[in-house]
Amino acid sequence: AELQDQLLRLSEVIRIERPRTAPLSSAREHYERLLEASRQRRKIRLRYESLYEQQVIRTLVSPYTILFKRHAWYVLGRSSLHRAVRTFHVGRILESELTDDTFELPPRFSIKRHFGKAWSMVREKKARHRVTVRFQPLVARNVADVIWHPSQQIAWNDDGTMDYSVEVDGLREMSWWIMGYADQAEVLEPDEMRELIAERVRKMSVLYRKRRT
Repeated sequence: AELQDQLLRLSEVIRIERPRTAPLSSAREHYERLLEASRQRRKIRLRYESLYEQQVIRTLVSPYTILFKRHAWYVLGRSSLHRAVRTFHVGRILESELTDDTFELPPRFSIKRHFGKAWSMVREKKARHRVTVRFQPLVARNVADVIWHPSQQIAWNDDGTMDYSVEVDGLREMSWWIMGYADQAEVLEPDEMRELIAERVRKMSVLYRKRRT
């Protein structure tokens, strides 16, 4: 009773906002079927809208695990089409069919090993980079207060700027995060990341200089 009273009192002053998430309403049946397949170690056939391949694909998946990350649900498992472990967004599954074919989880498989040092979910193999970004005082503290990546290192400068460094497997995924800070962030290294962002900025400049009719 005492604990219940404490929780009631806390509920009057504490509010937790749910993060923005991709709704599961239209994919609920696929989500439930994936859970069953993963628990029973059974393969599942998917008809899937692939943004990477820009077409609808069909594949037989061994669902190793169901993962919630970056505002949405994903299934991580071996794909017969790609002959490799892939990540599929549950909300982009168009059809799913549970099969009687079984699979075994590889003994060395782990989510941590699979994603390696990806910024989040996209690991570009054989492409490890040290990235250093200088953040201006306006946003530096907000960036420093969050653990964005396990490898991150932070160094403060006398002028209030902050140098943020990480070791990542691939640049493209992290580049979108950096661009979210606009002119408050400058990539110091590597040159490849600077060029990648500079090219996007050039394209944005052309886009915004066009007169809307």
